[in-house]
Amino acid sequence: MPSSSKGFDGILDMTAARGYDIDFGTLQGQEHFAKPYTFISRVHTLGPGVPIEVEVREYLRMTEWDIAKGFGFLIIFARLSDIFCRKRALLSALTLFTVFSLACDVAQTMEQLYVFRASTSIIKISD
Repeated sequence: MPSSSKGFDGILDMTAARGYDIDFGTLQGQEHFAKPYTFISRVHTLGPGVPIEVEVREYLRMTEWDIAKGFGFLIIFARLSDIFCRKRALLSALTLFTVFSLACDVAQTMEQLYVFRASTSIIKISD
């Protein structure tokens, strides 16, 4: 029986040992990620893979974020920060983000979840 120190792999290994099938879905060209995991029953190719140049470009974009480039929707608060003060504008935006994040947790329907998640995406800190 796998130990709990194996984390998610241990849970999947135990699930497969109990007779369940474990399927792995991935994009074309990434099927090799499943090879080290003997508990995976089947590998499904879900679509074409991302070209390597796009993968590298997007990875680099994520790692090169700079606070000086702005905070996505928070840029709208720039004028408010000039009027009121930066601290108050930043705290307002972060409060809105927190409120909509919590609303995602208590959403009763998929439509509510879509609206709340879209709101957090608009307000989130990103470049």
